[in-house]
Amino acid sequence: MGSKLIGLQALILNKIQSTYFENLLKYLLVLPHLSSLIVNCQDQVQNKTNLYKQIFRLPALKYCKLSLDDSNQPELLPIATKEFSPIEHFILNSTHVLNDLNNLLSYVPHLNRLSIYSQYYSPTTQMQLYSAVLSHLTHVSLNRLDIPFDQLESMSRSLLNPIQVLHISNYSSAAYLNANRWQRLILSHIPHLRIFNILISYTLNWAENIVDFITMINKFNSLFWFKRQWFFEYYVDKKRDQNFLSFYSTNPYRRKQYILYEEKDKNIHINNRKTIMNFVHQVEIRTEKVMINLQKYFPNVTELIIVFSSTEQSDDEPASIVEEKVLTKIDACQCSVGIKYKETVST
Repeated sequence: MGSKLIGLQALILNKIQSTYFENLLKYLLVLPHLSSLIVNCQDQVQNKTNLYKQIFRLPALKYCKLSLDDSNQPELLPIATKEFSPIEHFILNSTHVLNDLNNLLSYVPHLNRLSIYSQYYSPTTQMQLYSAVLSHLTHVSLNRLDIPFDQLESMSRSLLNPIQVLHISNYSSAAYLNANRWQRLILSHIPHLRIFNILISYTLNWAENIVDFITMINKFNSLFWFKRQWFFEYYVDKKRDQNFLSFYSTNPYRRKQYILYEEKDKNIHINNRKTIMNFVHQVEIRTEKVMINLQKYFPNVTELIIVFSSTEQSDDEPASIVEEKVLTKIDACQCSVGIKYKETVST
């Protein structure tokens, strides 16, 4: 590396050959100010262990985002004993990362934000308990998590105890829809959790009854969830003879936008209470059958978007929902209804 790069602070390598990146790392080690590294390897990594070790030796690295295909190398990274990385924010998209997660995290004791993207977990590999405490860890995102719920419980006991924010998605296990297990897990092992964001997609088999799943999901309406302002919705999509269930957080205390739409099945619902959403500034209406008062439930709304086409006038005119409300923007797309307002509106 020339002296011109000695002050380099951030480096992005997109679609790089893994062998070339491995050779490049020996030169990156001499850069004293390199604090941000983003790497996307386009081929299968041939020497994952050495690659990780070299990255963890970068002296000033704080932010690291890696996308690696290590599908041909399931061997474990050894646990760190002497060398540790200053990384604080680690994003890792790797095939086998869940199998050696504990060993991997032993190199980053200063970590405060962790994001994992992985679609593979070997059931024959037992997740080891990680004895070290990541006392600075506050944010964890586990995307497309494909591990049994009891493995998540094991991870929570040893790794997730200090975290305040958890984002998690799973596409294979109905156990993640069990509100009671989540409640026990959070109370016992993640007591500092403030934000809980979940997305579960599950395909029911022929022997499973959708009503049983709705009953299970409705348990997320208990006082435990309400006190923490954690609210959820679900959607059922039936194609041929199969039901697809999506269950997800709505986060009404954080979201800036809200969509109002007509439920296809009035008998299937999760949350009848109408929560006042002070943070919402934009409301999008996708049905003329709206029975809600914007001013009451969205007191700070400033933008109204109407996206539906209708030739019939419903009993509850959408015009009435924006009375006496200050709107700064109205976007009416493919609709044939009038909008009534009392304050000045700019479009």
